[in-house]
Amino acid sequence: MHNIELTSKETSYLLALWQLEEDKQKLSTGKLAKIFNVKAPSVIDILKKLESYGLVKRIPWKRIKLTKRGNYLALNIIHNHRVLEVYFNKFLSLDKETSCKEASKIDYLVGTKLIEKICKILNYPETCIHGKPLVHTKCVK
Repeated sequence: MHNIELTSKETSYLLALWQLEEDKQKLSTGKLAKIFNVKAPSVIDILKKLESYGLVKRIPWKRIKLTKRGNYLALNIIHNHRVLEVYFNKFLSLDKETSCKEASKIDYLVGTKLIEKICKILNYPETCIHGKPLVHTKCVK
């Protein structure tokens, strides 16, 4: 699986799709338009990009689905985010809101080696600062 360099906006859409799917909600253009406060054509433009990367499958006027590759990438970004926010909170003494906001700015850019080192420093935490599970599938203990 070759690396895909997503923009911040593309990452936000991918993660929103993952969250909707995790919450067992229907993935739709309308729902994304509401989440991002944009019109449907703007959503469709981003979805076309994500589809061209093989991250989503769209059936026009029907449904949107994360592909296996899209789900894998979203899970990696979420893992990075949760590790970073724990690090920011624990070692930099940032509050939860700031830790989360700052992690969101770089969670999709950070490499595996750095995350592995941070996981080790943190002794592989089992939850993020919000109590959500932190599964270390890529970090070697």
